[in-house]
Amino acid sequence: MWMLAFIPDSIIHGFVNSVFYAGIIASLLGFVFNFGFLRPYRLLVQVLGIMLLVAGVYFKGGYEVEMQWRARAAELQAKIDAATVKSQETNTVIQTKVVTKIKRVKEVQVKLQKEIVEKEKIINGECVVPKEAVEILNKAAEGPQGETK
Repeated sequence: MWMLAFIPDSIIHGFVNSVFYAGIIASLLGFVFNFGFLRPYRLLVQVLGIMLLVAGVYFKGGYEVEMQWRARAAELQAKIDAATVKSQETNTVIQTKVVTKIKRVKEVQVKLQKEIVEKEKIINGECVVPKEAVEILNKAAEGPQGETK
């Protein structure tokens, strides 16, 4: 059935309907009408009509199922496309938040490094850990918004 994907739907639909209607017409000719020129071939026309009718019904059912599956596949593809667009938008928002957070962390790091440089003599002047060093280290342990890590 996968080879039928290369044939346009209108041609397939026309073929299925042709077989179906040819089966109906041949069956009617064979069973209902009893013409003079048809009389010797009546049994052949009946058998051929029934075979075409059965094949037409089978093809018509298969064609309808195929069209339902194609519609379902198109619907799912539309959902996938919508989810992809939404995912890209969400990724952009997340990336913006991450960049902003990294920028805030860097700003806090630069601020703390400057403070360490300013108070370097006090920190290194004695062997005792001064109060300023403890405060700086506590600030460094806090997050950019005062949250602990």
